[in-house]
Amino acid sequence: MGKQEMVAAMWRAADLTRAYLTEDRAAVGKCLAGVEADGLDRLLAWLVLDHDWFFTELGEPAVPVLLIEAMAALAPPESEFAVTTAVRRVASGETGLAAAVEGLHHCVDQVHAVAVCTVVMLVEAFGRAGALDLLDGDAAEFVSKGYRRWMSHVIERQVVGVQAASNSWLQTYRAAECASCDRTSDSALACEIRLRARCPIEKFAW
Repeated sequence: MGKQEMVAAMWRAADLTRAYLTEDRAAVGKCLAGVEADGLDRLLAWLVLDHDWFFTELGEPAVPVLLIEAMAALAPPESEFAVTTAVRRVASGETGLAAAVEGLHHCVDQVHAVAVCTVVMLVEAFGRAGALDLLDGDAAEFVSKGYRRWMSHVIERQVVGVQAASNSWLQTYRAAECASCDRTSDSALACEIRLRARCPIEKFAW
């Protein structure tokens, strides 16, 4: 996984984890919208790393059946049954997470299953508010290391003006920059990265 792909997977994993923690069903559904197969594979890999780290650090905790079923119910309708069945097997001790995930036929279902199990561990260990504080700390660390959120959208979607297309300030800034730029051979992605490297980060809507 290259650095750019890692940044995209990292932020998307954080967003999905937060969506489950806040029980935001709409956000859970949106987190995987438009993600291609390669992106799903990278996201799954990152979620597994997160899960395994917490599982070890927290002493391989058991997960309550009722809580894990309630969390799985937040999965999109097309994934809910498969995810609930898989995580129920984990919670009951019938099998470990790896075997349960391998039994799922679709990567999307696997992603949701791992996210659900991770979130349940965090809620049990830290409480919902504490788990959200933990995510906030991780996000701040990402940014401090230079892994800004906008990078994930620009790299993964490969388009100009990702999410900020409706931001009138950024549209004006982009227009002025483009008018004075003579790099006609650059790709749209290269232009966007160079523009945002110069643009004050506080001007971004996200």
